[in-house]
Amino acid sequence: MSFSAFQTLRSYLPHGAAQQLYKRVRPERAAEFEDWLTIPSSDTVHVSFVPLKETKSIFVHVPKVAGTSVGHLLYGSRTGDHMTLLDYRTALPKAVFDGAFKFTFVRNPWDRLVSAYYYLQDDKRSVFDRQQAQESILNYPSFEAFVMEFMPRGDLNAFIHLKEQHLFLRLPRRGIGVDFVGRFERLNEDFDLIAKRLGKDVALEHRNASALRKSDYRDIYTPQMIDVVAKAYARDIAYFGYDFDGASGV
Repeated sequence: MSFSAFQTLRSYLPHGAAQQLYKRVRPERAAEFEDWLTIPSSDTVHVSFVPLKETKSIFVHVPKVAGTSVGHLLYGSRTGDHMTLLDYRTALPKAVFDGAFKFTFVRNPWDRLVSAYYYLQDDKRSVFDRQQAQESILNYPSFEAFVMEFMPRGDLNAFIHLKEQHLFLRLPRRGIGVDFVGRFERLNEDFDLIAKRLGKDVALEHRNASALRKSDYRDIYTPQMIDVVAKAYARDIAYFGYDFDGASGV
């Protein structure tokens, strides 16, 4: 079975059947899910689902949208790295998944792309991130060359930090499947709403920032680059109401 066929099939199978399929096709990953359901959160634990069960919530961490800060403050550890909502459906028992308050944060696609570009330029990142950088941004001498030559290729969803945001949040036949979509552009206000909902008395701090980034994203784009990114992220722009300068209602 091809990976794309596997993804499609598990999307439409009932919850339990999708989990059984996942165990057959990806047994090692399924075993990790089982461990994460029981390992408590701590400073030394990379991923734990225990806080999700305790708070009856699921945070879908879209890359480059302050998710590291959000996850650590609300849960004390990463709850699933960059797992999609469909991944959580596969990983968690049906009662836990169905009963959870599901939320995420999204970001202006033009701004997020600049953040991802500078993030991946940092050679101190993980082995996985360095490999992703080698296969994408490091093939180009500048951000402009990357946008104009890489983005029209059509394979950006193969790179986790460049992947369209809506793909992290969709469920079959339901579209966007989270209960609350926060905005990076009003991060503190939306985070406070989430913290209150989860009964957490915490203040937001920013982790994992792109240290190499120096300027406002709008200063970096030419009109041609704006159009290329608009085409690449057309569905995110439509789903979340963004334009180059911001978003409606933000």
